[in-house]
Amino acid sequence: MARALSEDLRSRVLKASDGGMSARQAAARFGVGISSAIRWIARAKLGERTPRPQGWRRASSLDAHEAFIVGLIEARKDITLDEMVERLAVEVSVRIGRSALSAWLGKRGWTFKKVRTCTGADPSGCPEAPPRLVRRRLVFIDETGLSTKMARLRGRAPRGERCRAGVPHGHWKTTTFTGALRLTGMTAPFSMMAP
Repeated sequence: MARALSEDLRSRVLKASDGGMSARQAAARFGVGISSAIRWIARAKLGERTPRPQGWRRASSLDAHEAFIVGLIEARKDITLDEMVERLAVEVSVRIGRSALSAWLGKRGWTFKKVRTCTGADPSGCPEAPPRLVRRRLVFIDETGLSTKMARLRGRAPRGERCRAGVPHGHWKTTTFTGALRLTGMTAPFSMMAP
């Protein structure tokens, strides 16, 4: 939607109209549309000399059921949009799509966030602490690999010429390296090459 014309321009058109100029003459003089000048002058006669807010803000069918929706969220923080749409249809007889519900919630400040189950200030919601770990007994197992399939198969070349680049050919090769890492160092390194 286009921006409203400046209030200064509107006031000039209205001032020219008050001075006896017709709406068509004022529109031609100030370079605005005839229909705009006519509308401005008609509204000015009713006491409306400033532009109206632009856009169409219609009420949502969910506005009447805001308390119900907030109650759904408060009862179960991790409720999904699909579950909310279903509950609205069954319990309140309101049919609405997920995206419309998401937009409605966003306009009212409800966002979708990661669930936090424990805070330092309120330990009542905290799960039990895991058993104490003995650091010298911890083992981290990691795997990494390399494959000749990772080579790029396409490149750029002048039209009509072949693209030549260093790419391994023949059977594809894969090398996998697995190892266990402790505080004392690497344990049980294992390397395997597959054809």
